[in-house]
Amino acid sequence: MGDNIGLTAVSLAGHPDRLSVEPLKMKMFFESENDDLCAEFYLNCDTNNNRVQFREKDTDFRAAVILALAQNEG
Repeated sequence: MGDNIGLTAVSLAGHPDRLSVEPLKMKMFFESENDDLCAEFYLNCDTNNNRVQFREKDTDFRAAVILALAQNEG
């Protein structure tokens, strides 16, 4: 897995500054000039219940998500 991966995040519920008191639901985007490498997924964080949930938006993005997370720009 890469040490540093650039993603764009949009909050669907909650606010990152309030993560310690309320759950946060985000939609994550990995952008690429190659459309086949673009990826989307959901990341839900609930610190009160010690839970992080990673969810696929669509199985069609699975290969692109894996490639995006595996990037190593070292």
